Amino acid sequence: MSLLVLSLVLFSQCQKDLPTEAAAPVVKMVSADKISAISTSATTLPTTVNSADFRPESGYAFKLKRDFGVAGDDLSNGSASSLRLFENGVELGPAHSVHSEIINYGRGRFSHWGNVLYFSTSDNSDPRSNGRKYTYTTASSSTTTTDQNSTSGNVVFDEPAETPAANGPIGYAAVNWVTTGGAAGSTVTVNTLSALRGYASSSLPLTIQVSGTISGTGSVLVKSNKTIIGLSGATLNGVGLRIFGNSATDVTKNIIIKNLRIKNVIQIDPVTGNGDNDCIGIKYADHIWIDHCELSADVTHPDWEYYDGLIDISKQSDFITVSWCKLVNSWKGSFVGGTSDSGKNKLHITFHHNLFNNIAERGPALIYSTVHLFNNYYLKSATSSGYSIGARYSSKVLLENNYFEGISTPVRTDIDSEQGYVSGTSTNIFKSCGALRIKTSDPGLTVPYAYKSYLIPAANVPATVLAGAGVK
Repeated sequence: MSLLVLSLVLFSQCQKDLPTEAAAPVVKMVSADKISAISTSATTLPTTVNSADFRPESGYAFKLKRDFGVAGDDLSNGSASSLRLFENGVELGPAHSVHSEIINYGRGRFSHWGNVLYFSTSDNSDPRSNGRKYTYTTASSSTTTTDQNSTSGNVVFDEPAETPAANGPIGYAAVNWVTTGGAAGSTVTVNTLSALRGYASSSLPLTIQVSGTISGTGSVLVKSNKTIIGLSGATLNGVGLRIFGNSATDVTKNIIIKNLRIKNVIQIDPVTGNGDNDCIGIKYADHIWIDHCELSADVTHPDWEYYDGLIDISKQSDFITVSWCKLVNSWKGSFVGGTSDSGKNKLHITFHHNLFNNIAERGPALIYSTVHLFNNYYLKSATSSGYSIGARYSSKVLLENNYFEGISTPVRTDIDSEQGYVSGTSTNIFKSCGALRIKTSDPGLTVPYAYKSYLIPAANVPATVLAGAGVK
């Protein structure tokens, strides 16, 4: 009796944008011998499933509803299903996993109950946007199918590119899988706060184009698989973006914020009384790319708590890149981490080619995080007692080829008794700055991604960043 091989093709429009610094995607061949071991005939009957058919569950779990043609597991027989699941031709598992383990641990675990497949990807990435192909086999059908790309008995699987490209993120937002935002969905244009809130909170992948100036108070909640991109002159005035998941097992994933001005976001919404409003706030979120944005407040306001941070990242968020942005005129720039992040091994962040201008402190401030900063330009402290990089609570920072000018304290580890660690200070330029206050040893930090071809000499940073950072 032959097995049913149905191709679940996760089509991602972002593949046309995938990476640069790397070679073209690897092609993996499955031999005809392996195909014949699965089936005895080669009837071409591909089944393509739109990525929108995959629904996120809690944590790392996703589900697909359909008639698989075989009995699933049930309470009387927890291993009844014969379904086997493959990612780019590599078998996932263990099968018949407990749902709580799929949700909390993922890493390829799956189960088939009734007409529903509950599964996780091999690296807990989002199957709707990671560019991989998923196939399954079952053991009780007389029909056989092969992948629609089959040629002479060989099935071709496209593996995802391993490093980011010129038009994709560099750094941690491209580690494990490449952040693609809403590329798999349709494009909409908004010019009102209500429309922006409606589309941003949708469960569908979307590219949301912001037109004109949208004014208001509070924040817009952004859910997974979204690109929010500003058209020429687009501004959010008083309105921040809140990229908040619900918990460590229910995270918001795969967000791009690009080409957008966000300014004057008051910490406590005067209309609703709700607090914790930043220009961009990130909690319980995974794979976020903020690119070519301009974020600002107002240092003439004497109350440091009137506005909150420009970009604040905490609550076990991970794999984030902030690139080619301007963070200007604020008492507080960017805060990464919190005391609740202790021992979680999250908060891997890259900042590159950003301008921090007239910021009093936090460029960024770090708690329990691992941060790579290269080719950033720090210009002018907003106060005589401020600082740019503040590493504490075991944070590790790699500083490469940044340019500090007119900064009171460019780098410090002594904000608290529990200090952080800094590598690479000798590669940076400190012009008209105060002394470094580093009290800990160099941990020799390295990062797991390619970036050297984008790294420019520190002396070239001011001209390059002033010419290239901010909205286009």
